Amino acid sequence: MAATTDGNAKPLQTSMRLVKTAIQLDSENRHKAAYCEYLRSVNYISHALLEDACSKQEEMGKVEVEKMLKLAEQCLERVKSFTAAKQSECPPPPYTPSTKQTPCPQLPQGVSNPMASADNTGLYG
Repeated sequence: MAATTDGNAKPLQTSMRLVKTAIQLDSENRHKAAYCEYLRSVNYISHALLEDACSKQEEMGKVEVEKMLKLAEQCLERVKSFTAAKQSECPPPPYTPSTKQTPCPQLPQGVSNPMASADNTGLYG
């Protein structure tokens, strides 16, 4: 039996209801809540498809499965847009000892640095 949250609701109907909630939160600029709801929608869709695929009866038809996959894909695209926007808004992380760059070790005397050349263009210059 495919996953349902409402007694007789089909998985596609439940998925669409979850996504509708995410879209509503998104339109209200409640981005963190919308982000979580989009992920919840993807999780539900994935679970419903897995249950259907593993059941002996496979209650969902090909068209319904394709619609659910498309819906999950659209949710993931929206999730990716949230993470891209968040990364562009955030300043770089503060300096911590764990992000400290260690200096390059000194080359032994008489060994030249293959990354540098006489004209300072480096190996790829």
